[in-house]
Amino acid sequence: MLRAIALRCEARQPGLGMYLLVNQTNQRAQGFYTSLGAHNAQTSVWSAPDGSTVPTFIYRWASIATLIGA
Repeated sequence: MLRAIALRCEARQPGLGMYLLVNQTNQRAQGFYTSLGAHNAQTSVWSAPDGSTVPTFIYRWASIATLIGA
């Protein structure tokens, strides 16, 4: 699934890489994305639809090459 999304991002915005938000408490997801070549680029907060705020990290791939197997 990440590969498909990475390809779509690259098609729409070539060379810009990709990012996603990860809950700060979700260490398994953080490890997973790191193992796929992402890095924790920034601390952020997500405003959830219910009005709450969720502390997050922005995990970024500078290039999608890792995700598409290039």
